[in-house]
Amino acid sequence: MLELPFVVRSPDGIHIPNGQDAHVAAANWLRENTELDDFKISATLSRLPADWPAKE
Repeated sequence: MLELPFVVRSPDGIHIPNGQDAHVAAANWLRENTELDDFKISATLSRLPADWPAKE
């Protein structure tokens, strides 16, 4: 199983917590490990700061 520091397991399932730090970590991981463009990543992760990816 792939272990990602921004993913949490809970009784409700597996998810990325709503905190900005977790969303930035997830966005950066997606940027480095997938072919998703920045627009799709930022549209998907609601807690990203407005200046992501410039602010890392």
